[in-house]
Amino acid sequence: MSGARRIILALLLVMSMLCVCAPTATAADPNPTIAANAEKDLRYLALDDENNGPHDLYYQQKIMNPVTSDAFVLWYNGKNTNYPIAWSSSDPDLIRINDKTHMAELTHIPNEDTYVTLTATMAVPYTQNSQDTYPMTKELTVLVPCLASRAQMDYDALTIMNSDDIRENLPLIRHGKYGSQISWTSSNPAVISDDSPESELYDGGVVFRPEPGNAPVPVTLTAEITNGGRTLIKTFSLRISPKPAQSAERDHYLFVCYAENYDWNQDN
Repeated sequence: MSGARRIILALLLVMSMLCVCAPTATAADPNPTIAANAEKDLRYLALDDENNGPHDLYYQQKIMNPVTSDAFVLWYNGKNTNYPIAWSSSDPDLIRINDKTHMAELTHIPNEDTYVTLTATMAVPYTQNSQDTYPMTKELTVLVPCLASRAQMDYDALTIMNSDDIRENLPLIRHGKYGSQISWTSSNPAVISDDSPESELYDGGVVFRPEPGNAPVPVTLTAEITNGGRTLIKTFSLRISPKPAQSAERDHYLFVCYAENYDWNQDN
């Protein structure tokens, strides 16, 4: 074999070895427009107690926080891009991810308040028609309250509007948003009832206003909130306004309606 042929064969051998040993070519840099759209979709994943300013949109998913229901829905695709989203839980023994139902499931109520981080991982293509994807993630940390904390949360949420000028019946809540049982006692059941066995609409809270010209009547309502063996007492000092004096009959009325399915941030 001539020297020239040996040199050519050696060069071919070296080139083949370089091809075998060379690293696999990496995908192109992510398309900035695609990345921006994916980032926007991740911003739409938010907790329901967040205020996200201009990103707090009508169609934004509001994930429950604190977590008190047995299960809540997770989005498995981006709202605009439709890119797939996979979810994981930092504490699957407490909140597990059910990929079949697209739900996060609360397995039990903890003995103490516990924080769990839910991580959304979106598979984003490098280019419009690329099969190669890269991950973009967002973490959402939720609180799972114990029963005693739920009693406090129901205590804090319990309010009576216009307490110094009561003119209508009061819907006395018997079951708190966070699972507490609530019982009521009125200091003057003849003015505000604490139960209404004869009423199909009200379970207490029926208001009997003083006649026109009489003075307003003070009444104290006491709520007893119980959850997980913890009982809290909350009182409301109310002022019941008398009925108005008879007035001339009205011959006009105002009808008000509200637009639906609009983004209030866009349409003001």
